Amino acid sequence: SALWSKSLRSTALLIASLVYLSYGAARLIGIAVDGIPAQGLIEATVIELVAGSLCLWSYWGRVSASSPVSSLEQAEPEDVMLTR
Repeated sequence: SALWSKSLRSTALLIASLVYLSYGAARLIGIAVDGIPAQGLIEATVIELVAGSLCLWSYWGRVSASSPVSSLEQAEPEDVMLTR
């Protein structure tokens, strides 16, 4: 499972965010076109959008934490040495 594999975790989070946000966006389009659905579908839309947003937030946190630029931004000026 990708949950336990560090090498697959970022990919799994990205795919999960795309799937959940796609379902939520499709439901929002359906609401705009067809009108307000039953209460259960509204709740499902909210859950999908929240789950997708959380997955995307977690993915961005993992990607930015592993970025070499972020480690330079967090370093103190005296820790960063420029060489020629």
